Amino acid sequence: EMCIRDRNKRIYVPKLLPRITIQNVLFPENLQQFIEIPTLKKADSSVEEILNFDPNLRYEQHEQDKSKSSGTIYVIHKMKPMPDNYVKIRILSPVTLPKDRAAGKAPEVAGMACDRILIDIHGGGFIATSTRMHQTYLRRWANECNLVIFAIDYKLAPEAKYPAVFDDIWQAYFWIITQAERQLGITLRSVILAGDSAGGNLAMSLTLRAIKSNFRVPDGLLLGYPALNLSIRSFTPSLLAAMDDFILRYSFLNIAINSYIPADADASKDPYLSPILILDEDLIKFPTIKIMAAGRDPLRDESYRLINRMARLKKDAQLIEYRMFPHAFWNLDLIFGLQECRFATNQAIKWISEMISKNEAKHPVAHNEICLLYTSPSPRDQRGSRMPSSAC
Repeated sequence: EMCIRDRNKRIYVPKLLPRITIQNVLFPENLQQFIEIPTLKKADSSVEEILNFDPNLRYEQHEQDKSKSSGTIYVIHKMKPMPDNYVKIRILSPVTLPKDRAAGKAPEVAGMACDRILIDIHGGGFIATSTRMHQTYLRRWANECNLVIFAIDYKLAPEAKYPAVFDDIWQAYFWIITQAERQLGITLRSVILAGDSAGGNLAMSLTLRAIKSNFRVPDGLLLGYPALNLSIRSFTPSLLAAMDDFILRYSFLNIAINSYIPADADASKDPYLSPILILDEDLIKFPTIKIMAAGRDPLRDESYRLINRMARLKKDAQLIEYRMFPHAFWNLDLIFGLQECRFATNQAIKWISEMISKNEAKHPVAHNEICLLYTSPSPRDQRGSRMPSSAC
């Protein structure tokens, strides 16, 4: 059932927008002049090359064009330093993506309508991990929710500090929204944004940027134990757990914050660094938010603060706390990992399906609907394993 090689691709996509810098990060640009980008020539960006790993296509082909973004997509054949004007994205799909876009719409492939996607931003304290390490749950999401996943491999701190990391996320999001149909034949009827830990921070910041720029806002947010406050001046009781936590120890938090935040940025004032600071006038424009919190996570309290604010604004939001779980439990749904984490993965699948169904009910289409797949817990989950206690 897993996404096999021809359904799991890593590509470089070009940055099509002006860079986000520390000087302009709080002043989103008008994107209208960048949205109507001419369709790229097939000779420059061949879908057959992307999907078939054409052996004649090599990363070195764009060496002479490093100074600017030509719009060309490049398949990764060898691990090389990522060029500054490109962002690496992993595409996971339960079926081979369509190649024939002559009809002007995404065709149905193997019982799947290519019109719903999930964009994932991985965690790792802004300084570690990659999309490869998060495939334990991403593959299940792709297969069981019957959607295409774009997982962003942003550059890491300290080599790339704020807002360079955020710029990678924003540029990748813009490319996906404006180019997915042209390049890959995927229409964007539903767009779900997911992120865990540092990725949850970036997902919230990305949504705020989209709202401020009058750009397409995701149809739903799925956050796992998000890092919502990076200010060293704030304190919540759950942070005391970092004194002896075996995953998110205080020393690691200190290294991550110092590596990511430059000296001229202030996380106590910048909502793109600390999304808990997002104003109510902006938060009320956010889509549905689903949060999974870990009971033994030093970052837990900020998730409760966010869900409290969403409730006061009468927004659609839900939080489940897995009381005895540590930070980063999404990654522990392994063959020899914590068996109880499978329930969290199943809950994520349920939430993703619910958000997509809710969005599609708001925006019905003329063609026949293709039902989302949601599988009930596997036999492995029904062998008498203790369900993790949760509080909604």
